[in-house]
Amino acid sequence: MAAYAAAATLAQPTVHKIGKLGVLHGSIAITNYNSTRAAITAITGRFKGTPTVILGGVTTTGHIVIWDSGSVKAFDPAGTLGLQVANDVNIGSVGFVAVGVAP
Repeated sequence: MAAYAAAATLAQPTVHKIGKLGVLHGSIAITNYNSTRAAITAITGRFKGTPTVILGGVTTTGHIVIWDSGSVKAFDPAGTLGLQVANDVNIGSVGFVAVGVAP
């Protein structure tokens, strides 16, 4: 079982500040899904505290995704409702918007 591999591509290099709030957007590519998951610090590390992250909902490969505890959690669209994707699967890319307290 290989490690969870996720890379965030940011549409802008820094958090866009709106008063005390910060906004960041881009896409996340998950080339090797693993149910143990790892925090995507390229997003979470750019805010004070924990940001709210909204995902596009469905990846480029058709997997259903949610943001959960600092990383992407994926579900198999063809399997039983609520069944996580198997380990070592490329689940594709999904867009995101993150909002939180600006640094």
